[in-house]
Amino acid sequence: MTYTHGFDPVPGDIKAIVAQAANRVMVNPGAVRSETVGGESVTYLIPATGEALGVLLSRAERRGLRPTGAGRARTGAGPLMLYTQSIAILRAPVVEDDYGNEKADWADPVRLPVDGVNVQPAGGSTEDPEGKQVTVSGWRLYTPRGMDLDLRETDRVEAWGTTMQVVGKVARWPAPGGGVHHVEADLREVD
Repeated sequence: MTYTHGFDPVPGDIKAIVAQAANRVMVNPGAVRSETVGGESVTYLIPATGEALGVLLSRAERRGLRPTGAGRARTGAGPLMLYTQSIAILRAPVVEDDYGNEKADWADPVRLPVDGVNVQPAGGSTEDPEGKQVTVSGWRLYTPRGMDLDLRETDRVEAWGTTMQVVGKVARWPAPGGGVHHVEADLREVD
């Protein structure tokens, strides 16, 4: 495909949406919605307005084409987000305890500063271990399109003076054409 307007270079997510739309036209050039062989019935995909059918984009494709600007980026079909927050990834060295077992030593973790991410509240819960009332707040970390992050499931994240543990796997979403589209990670506050 030849792109004559817009971004130079054209971002991979836009190329993917254009390729999907072109593929729909190539696979179904007559815009047939349904066919019946016995009795010969054909139904065409015509918009409710009755206008001539061009190349239509799905809702997800339209959301993926939302505009971007300074400090903003698309996350595919997700909402438009600001990526202006700075965090520190905390990585504990592994030490051996008195019994010869390996454990993380959080007394003096390595601090890896990271700029240009988004951390948002993602719900919370209340637990009652051993008769204590503890509030656990959930957060979600996002990177902008094209940004990979050296974040491991054993790491912690510090933002706004709050320390949070990575919960579960770090999601590295693949980009069309290779690489990482963006990274997401669930976080939970720790003492």
